Amino acid sequence: MPRPRASAGEAIRAPTNGLEGVAEGGAAEARAAQLRAGVVSGKRLHEKTKKKYSDSVMKFLGWLRDKFPDSPAYDRELHDVVLEYLSVELLQVYLEYRTQKINADGTPGDFYAYEYVSSAKSAIVDLYKQRKVAMPTEMIIMLEEYFGGLKRLHADHKQNGERSMTEGKAALKFDGYKFLANAAVTANDGHPKVHLFAWVFLLFAWNLMARSMSVSSIMFDHIGWVGDCMTVVFPKHKGDPEGNNASPKHVYANPLTQVCKFPNYKSILNSR
Repeated sequence: MPRPRASAGEAIRAPTNGLEGVAEGGAAEARAAQLRAGVVSGKRLHEKTKKKYSDSVMKFLGWLRDKFPDSPAYDRELHDVVLEYLSVELLQVYLEYRTQKINADGTPGDFYAYEYVSSAKSAIVDLYKQRKVAMPTEMIIMLEEYFGGLKRLHADHKQNGERSMTEGKAALKFDGYKFLANAAVTANDGHPKVHLFAWVFLLFAWNLMARSMSVSSIMFDHIGWVGDCMTVVFPKHKGDPEGNNASPKHVYANPLTQVCKFPNYKSILNSR
């Protein structure tokens, strides 16, 4: 039977929490500092990423329960995985399960998108990090080989016309952008502030080449002026979550098109 694991609270109270030898009266302060350090470490991943990983791990546990309930890697009592007993072979079988759909008659179906399978791997890798369990070298090698082969397999499918050339969302073309910008400025349904906001939001997203999530986080303190252009700084974004390259982006006006008119920005800035 797999050894029981202590909860987070029990781990802090346990004599093996690494705080032995603390001065008299300092135990509570040390535990509080340990909890605060845990909060800081928790910022390593975005909340949405944590949720995605958590959902993926729950799918893995459900698969273990249904397919391998007697495996030493599955703890029935806790409905949890025991990483120390998770074999390379078992993880490989799970990845294969996440790679290709199974039809109602049991025959192999279409392949899932690469990112879908990759997220399952990332969730398992992160679980090892969270529980401070070293991933076996054989497992690391297996993951590298499996996903290297999966990339080539998907490329072969695209070459043979067996799957779409693109996955995920399609990019907004310039003509589509101009159509939306023009629709926002010409709308006349009694809600001018709504359309003004939509127009400016779209202008920021396009001219800064930024995700909508990044644009929605722009604050007045992030906006500045240099010469005849506006500057916008993203303290962090999806591609730079630690803010190591938070350099200003420059936006210049073009009064002849809806693509970029400073009066639009000015209307919002003056509403502060």
